This record gives sequence, structure tokens and C-alpha cells, in this order.
Amino acid sequence: MSPPKLVLVAAVLVLLCAVALGFSARDDRGSIGDPSASRLSFLTGLLPQRVLAPDDVADADCFDAPTRSFLVAAAQTCTVAVPDGVKRIEARWSSGSAEAALTRDGSITQRYRATDDPQDPDHPGQVDMPVFGDGSVLAISCAGSGGCSLRLR
Repeated sequence: MSPPKLVLVAAVLVLLCAVALGFSARDDRGSIGDPSASRLSFLTGLLPQRVLAPDDVADADCFDAPTRSFLVAAAQTCTVAVPDGVKRIEARWSSGSAEAALTRDGSITQRYRATDDPQDPDHPGQVDMPVFGDGSVLAISCAGSGGCSLRLR
């Protein structure tokens, strides 16, 4: 294939990726958006994604295995390394004014707040967090006075 054709094919692929990202992003103040709520959600069904499981974070100091919840005291932060291969965190805000921040290599940070508009109005407490690559870290902080919890679904 000639170099001009390769450039054209690469440009088309970049354009298609940009369009797909545009469809999947939502106007959500604290996060990238929920790919399952996009018009291209059928694509996520074609490619299985590993979801963060309780066994993945059982060793974390702030994780309570029987309730499947991260329990964070008031004005504290719990930091957990997301295992490699995990592509999504499915959780539910249980109590308090919590914030979850997903950071990858210091280059990308996504923030999710219990006080933000819900991703799904029919399930206002649920939050889906896409993980953008290996080496991500989840930091859950609590601004409330009575402690906060984030429960894995």
C-alpha cells in the first residue's frame, strides 16, 4: 500500500475513534461519562470487560468484605490500586458525601461525586467508572461528618 493510502486509512480510523468517543461521552460535571448510556452501548456487549470484584480489593484497609463496601471515615481518604485487567468499577453510593477519583499514571484523573447528577436517573445511587488502563489507582475520600461508604455491586 502506498504512503498516501496509509495516511488516508489512518486519518479515517482516527476520525472514527473521535466520533465514537463523542457518542459515548456525556455532559456530566464530574466524570468522563458512562459508556453503557451511549448510543454505541452495544459495542461494550461485544467485548467483555472485567469488573472490579471484592476479591480484587480484599486486602485494602478500608474494604469491608461482608458488606462489599469501602468504608471511609470523615475527612479521610482510602487509596486502592486497581488490579491490572480491570476495565470497569460498578458501585453504589451508600452513605455520606463521598468522592471517588480514578487516576492513571498521573496523566488522567476522573472524578465521581455522590452529590453529582446521577448517571442513570432510574438508579440514582449507582455509579459506573470506566478504568482507562493498567496502573490505575482509586482514591475514595469523605467530606461528610459521619463517614462515607461506596458499595460494589
